[in-house]
Amino acid sequence: IPSSLIDNITIYKSATPDLPGDFAGGAIKISTRDFPSKRISELSLSASYNSQTTFQNFYRGYPNGKLDWLGFFDDSRLIPGSYYQNRGAKYNSLDQSKQIEITKKFPNTYGSYPANQSQPNFGFSYTGGNTKMIKDTKLGYIYSFSYHNGRRVAERTRDEYQTFDFHEYNYNTLSYDMRSTLSALLNLTYSYGKSKISLKNLFNNDFVNGFASRKGIGGSGGNPLNDPSTIPFNYKSQNTEASSNGIESTVLEGLHSLNKKWTINWNGSFGLTYRWQPDQRIMTFVTDPGTNNYAIKLNNPNSPVIEDAGRIYSFLQEKIYGGNIDVTKQFEWKGLQQKLKFGTSNYYRTRNVEVDALGLASLANNGSGNKIY
Repeated sequence: IPSSLIDNITIYKSATPDLPGDFAGGAIKISTRDFPSKRISELSLSASYNSQTTFQNFYRGYPNGKLDWLGFFDDSRLIPGSYYQNRGAKYNSLDQSKQIEITKKFPNTYGSYPANQSQPNFGFSYTGGNTKMIKDTKLGYIYSFSYHNGRRVAERTRDEYQTFDFHEYNYNTLSYDMRSTLSALLNLTYSYGKSKISLKNLFNNDFVNGFASRKGIGGSGGNPLNDPSTIPFNYKSQNTEASSNGIESTVLEGLHSLNKKWTINWNGSFGLTYRWQPDQRIMTFVTDPGTNNYAIKLNNPNSPVIEDAGRIYSFLQEKIYGGNIDVTKQFEWKGLQQKLKFGTSNYYRTRNVEVDALGLASLANNGSGNKIY
């Protein structure tokens, strides 16, 4: 939300009857402006430089959707329809030839490729609004749109010790993230007499398309004479994923002053939050202890290991419908102005979570390792 559109921010540290009862620790209420004091027309441009990313080499995973730059998914990452229609127990009941046929419908989108060197991150935003007088009424409108796009390269090292003298593994991870953020806001307010009605809309979408490459050594501690599994082995893996997180909110509200002592405040609202993460791809290569020959270790069909080779499709969506009305009476008591508020507030929430976690497996009952040199 652009700072120029914020009227006030109230932080509630304790529960009050007119707030939702399912928050923990505190609530923040952001009130945006209804009537601009003057016409607004603001354009903002930004650019940023990161020494670890800008003008440095960059790698991307497959696939690249046509709408990635805008922050939305197309159909390129959807789960194949032939599997979705036969997923779960139905897939397990199919004969092996049919299972193989369906498996081949999944695109071979593992791996990465070098992209152009990273340019500086950039963004722009525009804010507009005005107030119009129509006879004895007043109409105010405010709108805003912003878009940011950039890259980030991050390097992380992780060491794990079972005990102070047992170094279990050492992993180094390089991640390459492309991020697009899209935001929009539209407020309309109409005032007549002692009443005011407002329609407020907010949308935010954050899209990240990332590829991560990890290398390291495992089993590098312990005593190989007593425990052969501690003989060091080389490890490398890749993770490719794209995720989209978003919020959409629409509120219709009204405020009516009946007289100097009584006011009525009401609103109806709809909120949508979502997190899409279709086709996260994981592939891991390891060597046999004491060798340099990398292999993909596949388990048998009954126990696929997603961390070795797999794909994950996850979708989360939550909808909240709300409505409330309250009446406030102002009065004086012991020389001080007082307020008494009473009313009702109601919310109805629905949430859908769908996850398909699929591991690649060998047709052999005891699994196999496919050598990759």
